Amino acid sequence: HLLKNQNRFPEAKLFVNISPAYMRDHIEEEEVDPYTIRLVKEFGLDPSKIVIEIVEEHFDGSIESLRPLISRYKEEGFLVAIDDLGSRSSNLDRIGIFHPDILKVDLQMLRHSVISRNFQEILFTISRLSESLGCSLLFEGIENETELFQSLTYSARFLQGFYFAEALPNMVGQEELKLRFSAVHECFLNHKRNQLVKRIQLEKELEEKLDLSGIIVNAEEELCSIQIQNPNLLSNFVFRIYATNLIGSQVSPNYMKIGNSSIDIDSSFVGRNWSWRPYFLEQLYKSMKDTRAEWIISNPYYDISYGILLVTYSKKISEQNVLFVDAQVLEY
Repeated sequence: HLLKNQNRFPEAKLFVNISPAYMRDHIEEEEVDPYTIRLVKEFGLDPSKIVIEIVEEHFDGSIESLRPLISRYKEEGFLVAIDDLGSRSSNLDRIGIFHPDILKVDLQMLRHSVISRNFQEILFTISRLSESLGCSLLFEGIENETELFQSLTYSARFLQGFYFAEALPNMVGQEELKLRFSAVHECFLNHKRNQLVKRIQLEKELEEKLDLSGIIVNAEEELCSIQIQNPNLLSNFVFRIYATNLIGSQVSPNYMKIGNSSIDIDSSFVGRNWSWRPYFLEQLYKSMKDTRAEWIISNPYYDISYGILLVTYSKKISEQNVLFVDAQVLEY
């Protein structure tokens, strides 16, 4: 099919599944070239259209021993993919050793991500990893629009599944696939745009409440105290308020459980240094980059001690201090 249709479908790729055990057997036999390389040369195929897919299976040998064979495939122009990332065997070492061109994500992980934030974060991490290493993500087994949207959310470059076409003896027309995907892609972009608009509106509302709440930081020698003039504005979303100096050492107590009648004050964290936390470095970077910046918002993260999802709002309030407000994440 690839030989007959390579001019009609110039971007089509043929995936060839090869197990690590088979690769090891080839290395032990010490043949000049693997059969796949010899076959591609015999038929005059473009090796850049062939993807050697290392299947996910338990392998009791040394993965490192397969590196020369993988390098040989790459020298000939083949692409290399790792199958079912995140399923049975741990294959993070394979990514480091083989530096694949394509990562195929386990379908079950994608389906879990529809309802589980844990799996969503894992897939976002895989997406960032693939981008930093120059790999492309492939999601297979796509059967409905929800799974398609999830795949696009994680920057999938390749998609496969019955949603597009069932397994057929002949290749599906390229124009037919383009027309179907373009309509879905437009719907996806509109959905994401609406999410962004809602998120921006919510963040602006929270920033306005922070400004109107009248948070005052009083410097008292090396320590600070915090007053909140209108705490009722913060009671529904603020989890914790505190201040640090510019090197990340906390200079105020934690102000928690902010409500209309009382505020819990915990001084046990005074002196702790938070410069190692991502949100502190993010605040430092953004405030240095844009001195006009008001509130800076971190990415969502879990507070390990309390087991809740937070974002941190931060603002440089003087030449010595930074104010941090930990807010519980609301649905966008």
